[in-house]
Amino acid sequence: MASLKQNKYGVFYVQYYTEKGQKRKSLGTKNREIAKRLLRQFENNYDLVKGGLIDADIPPAKAFEKYLQGKAIKPQVATRYRQLWRWIDSFLKERSVYRLNDLSGVIVSEYPNWRNAARKTVQEELRILKSIMTWLTENGYLRVNPVNVWPKVKTTTKKPETIGSYSKPEVEMILDHFKDHPAGGALTFLAYTGARRSEMEALRVADVNLDKGVVRITSEKTATMTSNQLRYVEIHPKIFVLLKNRITGKLPGDPVFPETRQHRPAWLTQLLETACRHLKIQYRRIHGLRHYWITSMLSAGVPLAIVMKMAGHSNLSTTQKYLHLGEQHQGWVERI
Repeated sequence: MASLKQNKYGVFYVQYYTEKGQKRKSLGTKNREIAKRLLRQFENNYDLVKGGLIDADIPPAKAFEKYLQGKAIKPQVATRYRQLWRWIDSFLKERSVYRLNDLSGVIVSEYPNWRNAARKTVQEELRILKSIMTWLTENGYLRVNPVNVWPKVKTTTKKPETIGSYSKPEVEMILDHFKDHPAGGALTFLAYTGARRSEMEALRVADVNLDKGVVRITSEKTATMTSNQLRYVEIHPKIFVLLKNRITGKLPGDPVFPETRQHRPAWLTQLLETACRHLKIQYRRIHGLRHYWITSMLSAGVPLAIVMKMAGHSNLSTTQKYLHLGEQHQGWVERI
């Protein structure tokens, strides 16, 4: 069934056959006795997996790619899925989960607190994970779907004070703090466009039109059809020079903010959280910059429908939630 081979560097590997043809698996050793022992262990496990008595080893990254191929996910949707998966993948690595076989309900229940994001975002990311596990079970990679025995994950934040909007003075303090920092450009863009972080990361040079004064944003999160896949946001004077410097001499497909993809997913989050602590500002997540932009637009008297369109909301009721009655709205009654 399987035979022991040695490559030109002296490292032993197992050669075996499946329905899809010849396969090989490195044993990572040059010692023949160790290689023989590993071969016997491999053959025993292979027979058990083939007989459906134990699960095959399933690395998370490999499982995700198999899922995309097996479900024939469209490229546009796959891009969104990859953005969601980045967070799940980082979480699994931090928890030392190198096989999905070892993923327990206890570990999954820790995800919302680790992620510290909006309830809807956490649910969407966990939904991808559960869908992958279900697909693996349906296609014989797992004997039993573990999702069925996972406890219901509560996604209500334990820190409601982190939800909401930064004030204008707070945003000015934050951006001044990051003025000469590599993350400063990305945070400034978020504060003056209301873009979601994933939308900022996906922004390309071709999406910036300085002549027309607009930025084209791909609404991957809320897009339901071709007509609402893209939206256009006016370029605020405070980010005009920033964008000009970012796109000059670059190719149309180059990312405008490549630095955000050169670090781990939590990079920007941790930087902002640390800055807020240093500045003695209540941390309200990166999404708080989007809240700031939307509430500022509404407070400035921009029509609700216009804000809805530029924010990329799928319905008016979502935008209306930002019409908070706070101190910034005092004095309106006197205008009657």
